[in-house]
Amino acid sequence: MSILYIHHSVPGQFLNIIQHVAPRIRPQPVFLAVQDNTAFHLVDKQFYRPDTIGSPGDRALQPVANVLGHARAAGRQLRAMADAGFRPRLVIGHPGWGAALPLREVFPDVPFIVYCEFFRPGDGISEAMANWHLAAALHIADAGVAPTAWQRSTFPAAYHAKIRTIHDGIDTRRLHPDPMARFELPDLTMLSRRDRIVTYVARGLEPARGFPEFLHAVPRILELVPDARIVVVGGERAQYGPEPEGGGSHRAALLRDLGLSDPRVHFLGRIRYAEFIRLMQVTTAHVYSSRPFVLSWSVVEAMSLGAVVVGARNPPVEELIEDGRNGLLVDATDPAALAGRVAEVLREPAAFAHLGRAARETAIARYDLSRCMPPWLELMRELAPKIV
Repeated sequence: MSILYIHHSVPGQFLNIIQHVAPRIRPQPVFLAVQDNTAFHLVDKQFYRPDTIGSPGDRALQPVANVLGHARAAGRQLRAMADAGFRPRLVIGHPGWGAALPLREVFPDVPFIVYCEFFRPGDGISEAMANWHLAAALHIADAGVAPTAWQRSTFPAAYHAKIRTIHDGIDTRRLHPDPMARFELPDLTMLSRRDRIVTYVARGLEPARGFPEFLHAVPRILELVPDARIVVVGGERAQYGPEPEGGGSHRAALLRDLGLSDPRVHFLGRIRYAEFIRLMQVTTAHVYSSRPFVLSWSVVEAMSLGAVVVGARNPPVEELIEDGRNGLLVDATDPAALAGRVAEVLREPAAFAHLGRAARETAIARYDLSRCMPPWLELMRELAPKIV
């Protein structure tokens, strides 16, 4: 008997908790997923392929059909695992794709912790179809965990008593400032702390993460600080919303609309984690212009690395950053205001260095693994005594 994790991809948001508890438990934890991470070996991986349900052309019903396709296929795999003798002592699952829905049909009495990432606001039909499986998973769960207070607040009030706020945690010992760090651009230019660097990082360059707001500010930043370098990290595909009408990527559409073609702007795509660390160690101003949404690990990690963050003034960001104390906040929907604030940091980095130091202190005090793992373990032991 072990822990069963359920997520679309191995290891998902469960990376840190798995790394923390896997060496302590036997047998090895089991992970049910669709996509693999071949470099991750701390779990016994089980996979399923979602069923295709309904007509792909019926866009109104497709979100529900997708969830049902995941639930049906995951249910078959769970049943096969049970028939082979597997019975977990505890299940930790992300409800986002639907794979956790059949859990009680196969393991009716196993304690279940659901990961509460985001509940889409609104009372319309589209919101109901986007949220129904999240509410269903919470209904069958014994407890929920949300990484931040704001993310917890997005869920219906009736479930708040069931949801605890516990961040996933970051490794602040690894993520530390390095004044001697260097970062090499694809054109072989070597950047260091002596350069004036503006960074933007997201999984996907898309509206949910404030990419349009950032890109609209870029021409003004370069006008105010001509020797600045803009370094953008992120994939072309949208991760949290639709692609632009007419196809293509949001980046291509925005560059075309803005007429932006400047050698000082560098799009790196997705990069390795070690490269991300070096980039945050050399950045002068890191822009986090995300709209109200799930708080990115990357911005917390940037703060641990001592970056001066210029963030969007909205509730999830304000939970992390206090303007003028451990970062800067600005109305990201105003390109001139965003550009002006970034330019201030670029012109006088020494005057804002204290914000980077305070940012690291915040990361250590609130988000270090040593702070986040104990409440996770406490919850796990409440539901499954002596499991870890």
